[in-house]
Amino acid sequence: MKNNMMKNNTRELWEKAAYIDKNLADEETKFIFGNRLLFSMTQDISYIRNILKELSRFSMDRIAKIPQNADLVVYGAGANCDAALSICDYFGKKVTCICDRDEKKQRESYYRGGFKIISPDQLVGEYDKDKTFVLISSTKYKQEILCWLSGYFVPDHIFSLCGEETISPHGVQYFDEGIIQLRDREVFVDGGAYDFASSKMLLSKCKAEKIYVFEPDKVNLEKIRNGINEYKNVNISLFPNGLWDKEETLCFEADGTIGSHISEKGNTKIHTVTLDEVVKEKVTYIKMDIEGAELKALTGAAGLIRKYKPKLAICVYHKPEDIIEIPDYILSIVPEYKLYLRHYSWNASETVLYAVLPTGNGY
Repeated sequence: MKNNMMKNNTRELWEKAAYIDKNLADEETKFIFGNRLLFSMTQDISYIRNILKELSRFSMDRIAKIPQNADLVVYGAGANCDAALSICDYFGKKVTCICDRDEKKQRESYYRGGFKIISPDQLVGEYDKDKTFVLISSTKYKQEILCWLSGYFVPDHIFSLCGEETISPHGVQYFDEGIIQLRDREVFVDGGAYDFASSKMLLSKCKAEKIYVFEPDKVNLEKIRNGINEYKNVNISLFPNGLWDKEETLCFEADGTIGSHISEKGNTKIHTVTLDEVVKEKVTYIKMDIEGAELKALTGAAGLIRKYKPKLAICVYHKPEDIIEIPDYILSIVPEYKLYLRHYSWNASETVLYAVLPTGNGY
């Protein structure tokens, strides 16, 4: 459903929107849904700004509450660092230093404005875990950084300029604790695993019975294999495949980043599979961030979803039509799902649709 198709099918569009709206679980979800839908129809970025203006107060409030005598460290000396420093200055919070794993930046010693740049090893080795607050400025590596920091610092002292706590101070992308209730013995599908960060986050929160990992990018596969080595006691199955609605060989644009995707102009080829054919057991949680292939992959998982009604965390921002077609399709499989939307970035990306049973358990 491209934008011109939306104009040609206005009545059908709004009928679907009204049906979806009845299944939206809270006011935050309704607000995001309305603005995201209007953005998809018009490409007017002001609708995304509406979301950010309303939701950014969560992270801002947390900065305002940091004690004046605490050490405040900005993690990431990249493109978003200036924004992070400006926000801290606005709230009168003194930044102690900047942390970055880039050795070149560390050798340069000082960031613009005179802030010392330290290494991650210095951060965990020299700063008191109970008195240090860390503001993550990185977008690309936020999940990886958050997962790593959680092993050293107080979780409530870690928050992000570019994601998780913009929406919820108690959860992270795909694992928002206000929505997703994790239990031991989860059977988790990590669709579009990139570097295994999402699976690592799950393992930091519960004991998984099984994890199915799907990632077709060869560069990313090496990152995942290295990550899996840390969890020898966990039952993990890694598949070098894309998720789709059938087995097929497709062109794929692989660049070793989170943006690798199926494309007719792709520089390589991959073999796709369906979850219904691969997974032959009860699944409790499915996450998909697969760069526009989500609807096709959900179609290939319809049997599992219908039978087991797992918790779902599905990205709905890669295509304009996703905000309508994905929730509409999910409800056609399991009408009793309640839907939540949360937004996890400072731009138009990283909007996640959660689908859970009214009990929230998903199994």
